[in-house]
Amino acid sequence: MIQKNKDYCPFYRYIKKPVGFLKDSNENGWDPGQHFGLDSEQWQGLDIAKYFQRAFFSSNSNVYPEDESSLLRFYRFVLKNVTDKNKKILSIGCGMAGLEMKLLQEGYSVVCSDLKIYPFHHFLKKLFPESRFLEIDMFHPQQLEELFDVVIMTGVLGYCSPENLQRLFQILSGFLKKNGEIIVDDLVSPPSFWADFFYEKWYPVEATIINFYSWLFGRFWRLYKKQASWRYTTDFFVGKARESGFQLKKMGIEFFHRDFLYRFYTTRLITKMIGTKNALYFFSKLGRVLNLPYRIFHFKEA
Repeated sequence: MIQKNKDYCPFYRYIKKPVGFLKDSNENGWDPGQHFGLDSEQWQGLDIAKYFQRAFFSSNSNVYPEDESSLLRFYRFVLKNVTDKNKKILSIGCGMAGLEMKLLQEGYSVVCSDLKIYPFHHFLKKLFPESRFLEIDMFHPQQLEELFDVVIMTGVLGYCSPENLQRLFQILSGFLKKNGEIIVDDLVSPPSFWADFFYEKWYPVEATIINFYSWLFGRFWRLYKKQASWRYTTDFFVGKARESGFQLKKMGIEFFHRDFLYRFYTTRLITKMIGTKNALYFFSKLGRVLNLPYRIFHFKEA
């Protein structure tokens, strides 16, 4: 059992696919295009407009339309804080690469990377001929042929254990030119009473209800898997960066609305009984709304 620390603590969430460094997702035939909810034949038919519409979605848009996706918030942060478009940007863990393709459209020089170059990335090269993709495993890094001015990472931090944080910054430093910069976000709320309840209590309950629904209606949700991730206080994370020679240049913090009872809607149990629209209305009225912070850190090498 991993013990909590005042600066960090683990949480366990139930997800549909293994993600990040924890498991080679190729073992399960995973491809970033599957995050669209489309198979390979369907996403082959996407045009640029439909691609961006799917890449910059808001999961709460039906109930909280003011909650923009974290990807869109990160994109705006980069536009505001990396104003020199001649700087070379490396993206770590690009996944669907919606952020990176949007920056390419804005005239930035961006190179994408992930654990593998997946079939979906070859499809993106047809949509965006100027795009480039590299294979980079963060904890088995190779020497790159070129160095970059900025490294960006979104949705990656939670998969890095406290023991590997300093090593992470050291590896990123090897990808950067002198006085290089790192922009990284944290999709996970830092330790707090409500965050602990949400991540450590709610996700298991949600998964249990999904499994019950599977048994009740004969639909087997075999893709759900338990996964451990990490939550850090701001001081702890910034301190680890400082130990590796990076200074905090700027920090952005915004808030997402999260509704505990509304999340029952995602189990589809009640939805199956009373219908989608009724379930949305019912749980949006009953749910307790909480604001959970979304943090973006902008570091510069000292």
